[in-house]
Amino acid sequence: MRILTWNINGIRTVFGYHPWFTLKTTEAMLDELKADIVCFQETKIQRSKVTRDMAVPPSYDSFWSFCSGSKAYSGVSVHTKRSVLSPTRAEEGLTGLFPSRSSQPKLRPALDSSSERVQPLLLSSDMYEVVDPAFTDLELLDSEGRALVLDCGLFVLINVYCPAETDEARTPFKMSFHYLLAARVRALRDAGREVILVGDINIAHRPIDHCDGWEMTKTEEGRRAFREKPTRRWFDALTGEGGPLVDVHRRQFPDRKGMYTCWNTLIDARPGNYGTRIDYILISPALLPWLASADIQPDVLGSDHCPVYIDLHDSIPHPTRPGETLHLRNALSHAPDPPRICAGQWDEFSGKQRLLSSFFGKGPAASAGPTPPKVSRSLSPAPSIAASTSESPSASAPSPSVSSSSAPLPAPSSSAPLLSASSPPAGKEKGKAIASTSTSSSQQTTKPLRKSTSSSTAATTSAKSKQQQATLASFFAPPAKPKPAAPAPSPSSSSSSSSKKRPRPPEQEQDGEDADALFALSLAEAAPVKNKEETKSAWAAILAPKVAPKCEVHGETCKEFTVNKPGPNRGKRFWLCSRPVGPGYDAGAGKRKREDVDPTYRCNFFKWSSEIKRDLPSTSKTPSPAKKSRAGGG
Repeated sequence: MRILTWNINGIRTVFGYHPWFTLKTTEAMLDELKADIVCFQETKIQRSKVTRDMAVPPSYDSFWSFCSGSKAYSGVSVHTKRSVLSPTRAEEGLTGLFPSRSSQPKLRPALDSSSERVQPLLLSSDMYEVVDPAFTDLELLDSEGRALVLDCGLFVLINVYCPAETDEARTPFKMSFHYLLAARVRALRDAGREVILVGDINIAHRPIDHCDGWEMTKTEEGRRAFREKPTRRWFDALTGEGGPLVDVHRRQFPDRKGMYTCWNTLIDARPGNYGTRIDYILISPALLPWLASADIQPDVLGSDHCPVYIDLHDSIPHPTRPGETLHLRNALSHAPDPPRICAGQWDEFSGKQRLLSSFFGKGPAASAGPTPPKVSRSLSPAPSIAASTSESPSASAPSPSVSSSSAPLPAPSSSAPLLSASSPPAGKEKGKAIASTSTSSSQQTTKPLRKSTSSSTAATTSAKSKQQQATLASFFAPPAKPKPAAPAPSPSSSSSSSSKKRPRPPEQEQDGEDADALFALSLAEAAPVKNKEETKSAWAAILAPKVAPKCEVHGETCKEFTVNKPGPNRGKRFWLCSRPVGPGYDAGAGKRKREDVDPTYRCNFFKWSSEIKRDLPSTSKTPSPAKKSRAGGG
């Protein structure tokens, strides 16, 4: 049996990577991982966003813990293959108090401490070391969806996503969570239960587990500072001699270097394996006979972490009864019904809650009887063609108003019928439509003239603006100069003089499209014909790609990146040395001494893409005289 843990960094984003984007379902992804128990951390999702495909894979039981806040920045989940085991009990959090009856009773009903929780013992703040009195509120430590506890029979599985040490203000919360985790593990061990602790613990235990460990521990002061850090002292107490758990990967590979599980994506640290080991599987010493192998999977992409797994034997010799065999399947639990916090027991996926889509489904089929006539909601008579026509701006009768144009508009006759653009009615309906039209027109003249006035004014303004719209040629025509009045020429002289004049740009009184076309034609005829080679070179200079610069240390072509961090430079592109980062890479004089720089890895070359000149091709094969003189030194 395989147990696998993976900080997935967003369960919805992992499907954007190979091979996960080729898989259509969550069950297919779980099958691809080839594990019987899959533990995810940093799922970054709220319960309302979990789909049926995620929550109820056909072959798995799924358990989730979500962040109680509005932002889904944490969260863990456990998926157990139903054919291998079925947990008997499961709970969120580490305290045994969460969720209480006061926290989201509909989404997280309170569990019975004796029959539903893994351990009836409820932890209290006096059972572990408290760094800050503010964290004596145990539910606060459990409110971020960072832990799941499952009873699997042979062992109790704890899946955790421990807080990161982002700043000093976050350190008390982080250490309180660690101390609470150790207290829960010890309580289970004291009760005679075996424990498997998996997840992102966010601690690089030893210098060999950190990419810069060798540099941090070069001096005695550095070694003492590294060793005395509170998080590492906590890890020593948990996994050291006499501790309740064992680090199985370091036990199996005590001197293996580069066994990292997390890499910084901001500096593209994964290709050079410049990372840290912060994901672990820790087990009770009594479970070591079941351990078959342990390793990491750095070639599995989709997150800034990689999966970590252990394999357990299917059977082992009985430790106290010679000749007898213990089978793993018999030691695991096989509950007939999953625990209440299993996703399959949620109301939205168990059939207890009506889906929103059911309210928009088709109703029962209507009877085949005659369709009753529709009753109009309006108090006016039934709508006619004239009524619909009178609402149309193009057919509405303009009322007498003051127009902005110089020529007054004639008032339409009230006796003239108004017809729509559709085909006229035939037979008796035609007479009714005309009568209704005249009645509607007469009623409209008795109404206030505000609407008609605005419509007439808008139509007049639109016509005036259309007449005064400038053409493209008008922007290139010389400004008109006032000319002195001249006697009118005779027809013969006018025709002769007009034939001698050159074509002038079209004026505004011509149609706009024709004027622009004629003006463009005149510009094309008047423009000097350039050399085709010069034109080609000019366009090539505009469209030429930017030449990638070369770093100064290695003389190799650089690699272009894009700023994704929010700020004034977001979206800007820049160039860095194409070599991967690694131990001793040049991170800058302020971060690493010059004598500690290893030139095998990335140098500190940096240049904005906007500073890179385009590779301008030569305009001709023969250099110009100026270039010849410079080449000759003259």
